[in-house]
Amino acid sequence: MCAAPLPSTPALPSLPLLEATADLLSERGPHRVTLEDIAAAAGMRTPTLASLWPEPLDPTRAVIDYLGESISGALGPERSGEQLGDLLARTLGATEQHERYWRVLTWSLLEGVHPLDLKRDYPVIRRMVQAAGRSPGHATSPEALVAGLAGAGMGLLIYGPYLQVALGQGESRWARTRGELVTMMRRLMLRAERRGRR
Repeated sequence: MCAAPLPSTPALPSLPLLEATADLLSERGPHRVTLEDIAAAAGMRTPTLASLWPEPLDPTRAVIDYLGESISGALGPERSGEQLGDLLARTLGATEQHERYWRVLTWSLLEGVHPLDLKRDYPVIRRMVQAAGRSPGHATSPEALVAGLAGAGMGLLIYGPYLQVALGQGESRWARTRGELVTMMRRLMLRAERRGRR
């Protein structure tokens, strides 16, 4: 189902290289970006990149790790007793600011790359599952709850432009609609948690 195990992580690329690579991959997807493209965008020599990233998916893995760490950093440190309703609002806010991560991930999945060929650790999802496990009152398992919420959130991130046009909303109205959706999901979580504590 998936390719060979991930190779050992190469030396950490420079920030300008990661930024240039993230821009290209989010615009075109992994199968439409060559090392030559990345070298030209980053002002580097192709042989240097080939020694840094010898495997075809290495640039994508590096970008997924880099942008994923940015999302984790935006969430801040894990809090003792963190509840899902509060974490959900922070997660949606953090992921909204990192659109390139979702674009690269979506391109990769559409091109048939298995998630385990990109990344082995998913700390934000794991953190949400742990918070869901501490949040009483839900009729589903923590994993099902997080899968539904994360799927809805990712769908909003990826298909937001389509939904905005389909709803006939301008930028300011769409921003309000998105805010209402986040508030609605958070209220549903908090309401279930209050029921579970009775």
